Amino acid sequence: MCLFGCKEEELKLKANEFSDVTWYTTIAPGKPYAVSIGEYISFMDASQGVLTHHWEIDSGNYYLSPDFNSRDTLEKYIMEGVGTVNENVTANVLFKESGIQRVRLYNTFSEQVTYKGYDTLSAVQREDGIWVIDTAFQVDVYADINPHLYILNNDEVIAELPEGTVIDDDKSLWDTLEINAGDKITYVDSTKIGRPDYRLWRLVDNAITEDGASLEEITTTFHYEKLGNQGAGSVSIQRANEELPKANINVQLPYIFKVKTPEIEPSVIVRYDGNEIFRLEAGATIPAESEWPIVDLSAGEELEFVDVSTVGQSNNRTWKFSSGSLDNSTDSIAINQYWENGTHKVGAINAIRKDHEYLINGSKEVVIPLKVNVTTLAITPTYSVYYNDAVVFNFAEGDVVGDPSNWPTIDVSAGDQLVFKDETLKGSPTSIQWTLNNADPATSIDWEVEASYSVAVTDAFEAGSVSWVREGMPIDDDSKSMQLPFYIQLLFPEEPTYINSDISQTSIGANVLSFTVSENLQDINSDAVKADFEVLIKQYGKEVSGVNIKEIRLNESSRKQVEIEFDSPIYNSDSIYVEYNGEMIKSLANVSLEHFENKLVVMQGKENKLSGFVTPGFSQSSENFGGAYGWWTNTSTVNRFEGKSSDGDNACIRYLAPSYSGAKVFIQSTEAINKMDELDEGWYEITMDLFIPEGVDLNIFKVQYRANWSNIPFDVSSIERGKWVTISRSFFTTSTIGQSRQDFVLMINSINDATGDVDFYVDNFRMTTVEKRP
Repeated sequence: MCLFGCKEEELKLKANEFSDVTWYTTIAPGKPYAVSIGEYISFMDASQGVLTHHWEIDSGNYYLSPDFNSRDTLEKYIMEGVGTVNENVTANVLFKESGIQRVRLYNTFSEQVTYKGYDTLSAVQREDGIWVIDTAFQVDVYADINPHLYILNNDEVIAELPEGTVIDDDKSLWDTLEINAGDKITYVDSTKIGRPDYRLWRLVDNAITEDGASLEEITTTFHYEKLGNQGAGSVSIQRANEELPKANINVQLPYIFKVKTPEIEPSVIVRYDGNEIFRLEAGATIPAESEWPIVDLSAGEELEFVDVSTVGQSNNRTWKFSSGSLDNSTDSIAINQYWENGTHKVGAINAIRKDHEYLINGSKEVVIPLKVNVTTLAITPTYSVYYNDAVVFNFAEGDVVGDPSNWPTIDVSAGDQLVFKDETLKGSPTSIQWTLNNADPATSIDWEVEASYSVAVTDAFEAGSVSWVREGMPIDDDSKSMQLPFYIQLLFPEEPTYINSDISQTSIGANVLSFTVSENLQDINSDAVKADFEVLIKQYGKEVSGVNIKEIRLNESSRKQVEIEFDSPIYNSDSIYVEYNGEMIKSLANVSLEHFENKLVVMQGKENKLSGFVTPGFSQSSENFGGAYGWWTNTSTVNRFEGKSSDGDNACIRYLAPSYSGAKVFIQSTEAINKMDELDEGWYEITMDLFIPEGVDLNIFKVQYRANWSNIPFDVSSIERGKWVTISRSFFTTSTIGQSRQDFVLMINSINDATGDVDFYVDNFRMTTVEKRP
């Protein structure tokens, strides 16, 4: 059957071979109706039983005669005298307008018909009973690509190639663009007409693309290093999507770049106290000296001069100062200090380009149009007082000491600290001395001093005094003294006094423990309170003797911290328990420290050697056998168990083996995930939490370290049942550095280990370095 290229009579004869309503086009079903401008689509109405029929197209498009030749110039076959409506069965439509163009099919029938094709369309009945198929094909017509391009130099537009530009073949007529070697040149494709989706920039050989630039993006960036005239290259702009009409246009960029050596233009920023106060822009005109701004400085103050030159690609500089502590400097940031009274010019900068990769050496010196007016000031005190990190008193410039009857009072809890911080800048003092009443220290020459107040003084008292001295400077000596114009009232709140921290070893290897309490304490009589402390030291269940308390004391810097020093070494493998039953440790308000008992000391230096273990507490689940991420087993008797844990993460490992007969019941760490650190030769400690229900006969639980196949048994026969218990054991190993395995097995594997119905839980498995008692 012929569809397109048939004569009208043939189509009419074959119409009864089709369904009630159907049509065909030269666009394959499912493909977009899209063509380039100047292309055609053929539409054929192959319906049967049609009462009336016509095609209708948008203005500006044309019908081609049935005998047109698609290989010939299509305009030769435009049907003259035919407007937008055509009653032929076939409509060959030539599209000469871009954008969405409509091709309408209007058929009438005496009965209802339905088109069943890529889409379904049913006829609609008119008031006169006639059934109508009224549909339109939306054809997206793509215009020819019409380039629109920009050229930027250092992000500023220097040339535009608008739509419709005719490029002259005579290169002597092309525009010349003057640029500097090293300038960042950017090409931008802003083409919209023709809707291109791809372009390829073709640069000349001497163009060097910038890092990260692509020749296939809307923009590309490059620079020239070679001097002289350089070509601009070309660009291929395309419509490359396979679903759309193909199009490609090659555009020669009609420009010549004249590449020259850039002139150096210095640029400077001047800062005072970190803030910019002056800027010399590159290429700026230097005003008359009478118009230069003047910066007021007190003797000893500084200005910061920053070289921010970029124009001309300078890479060095020499500052030439006319005044101040510096003569010359080659630093990119020069800090100049001014002492001499009077008004002075600041100087000049010589920006230098030297040993550049591709540019010749060069330099340019410009004066910095700025002056300083330097005045020697008397010392002008400013300072602040802090309590609990908040400012409670501030003496600012212009404040006076005033009448003591008007001084404020600062409330301070006895034993607390005030921080006195000097903030004096004007007058450039070289030293300070604080004299502080009822404080420790009573005097200080530090610019910032922390003073403690722990005396039993109940009345408010004057804070003290402070004095400043300026001497040995390039300016006249000066001094200033004043009272601190406020009172201090010590408070002695009768609050409960109790331990509020862990008891901890102060540092690795130290034989000192410390803990903090809620209130500031009075001085401690060590000999009197030793008997109020009871210390029990065990190592892996065995009591240690011969370690006695040497001293009980306050920490040097805090009255809320108590220290316990022993007369013999303690080790991080020790389990140390401390209790206090006494009345002689009291707060400054005379409230006794509350008793405490059996507090386990936190020992220092137990370095975690399972840093590669993702979940020592089994909190993360997995699809592996056993259900714990980073662990596996091939037995159903060990599994991750939710709803129970020793450390609050809601999961642990459960061992459940009814009528246990001595088989291996285990879980093993997965080396690829739970990788343990390689070990040096020495002593280490394995610790875990165990929960054994009442009535379970579990005697031995074993850990196998597979780096050297060490079996480490834990005797658990006598540990308390029905609660979580932490168990630990040390072991010695030779070096495992370089061993292929670093994993663990947690198991029972003998009738000697357990009997009967075995049911217990393991959590928080860990291993640390340990100091073994000799």
